[in-house]
Amino acid sequence: NVPVDERIMTIALNMERLRWLPRELGDTYVLVNLADFTLKAVHKDITSLKMRVIIGKDFQSTPSFSSKMTSLVLNPYWNIPESITRDEIVPIIKNSPGYLDERGIEILRGWDPGQRVVDPYDIDLRSIADPREGYRLRQRPGPANPLGAVKLLMPNRFDIYLHDTPADYLFEREVRTFSHGCIRLEKPLELAAFAMRKSPRWNRTKLTAGIATGHRYELNLPEPLDVMVLYQTAWADAKGGVTFRRDIYGRDRELTRTLWESAVIPASKGLPEAAP
Repeated sequence: NVPVDERIMTIALNMERLRWLPRELGDTYVLVNLADFTLKAVHKDITSLKMRVIIGKDFQSTPSFSSKMTSLVLNPYWNIPESITRDEIVPIIKNSPGYLDERGIEILRGWDPGQRVVDPYDIDLRSIADPREGYRLRQRPGPANPLGAVKLLMPNRFDIYLHDTPADYLFEREVRTFSHGCIRLEKPLELAAFAMRKSPRWNRTKLTAGIATGHRYELNLPEPLDVMVLYQTAWADAKGGVTFRRDIYGRDRELTRTLWESAVIPASKGLPEAAP
């Protein structure tokens, strides 16, 4: 059982978070609640789509931020982050050079448009982990690609994006902190169709057909779509009740400390003062 005072504090902290949001969210937007592991797409105050999501691990937590979704990719490449290359892949290929071919992973040098794929047997594979050499890895589209068949882009300083995943079984877990920080989607095709709903060409049927070709398609959205990634551990439901979620990333504790230090939480009361 959670003490009443703690529940009241949780409500107060989340009311503070709500103050950070725009007063009007607009007609159409996507909202991710990290603490609830859910995403919903809203149009004219109606939730058109809701799904489960997978978010970052405790030590690779997904940040809270807002952005605009501007494009999506069907059958995307996965440009493997340098940290994953160094810490996870290079130790494997030192003993198993065939690992790259088995996983459909290519070696490239640099980011120039005319870059060529490097033969792994022509280089010292240990040099891939050295940023001075300029090598990078990418995984071809296919069933082994961790981005699945759909990647939705929303430019932000954290390099976070939304994407499909072949590991569907993880959505059955109650606590879904398994990613390196990006947000994996239970229903990526449905979200892609929602984002492209004003396109005269790319409806859900066409998107499905595009995926089936195996070819890579980069599609600009007809109009940018607002995306908000929030961390709400308490909120009011439609019936006036309050739903609570675990503080999975410890951000309630951090916010309490910040508000206390800035005197928003008076020591005598232990709760944030009412907003003016």
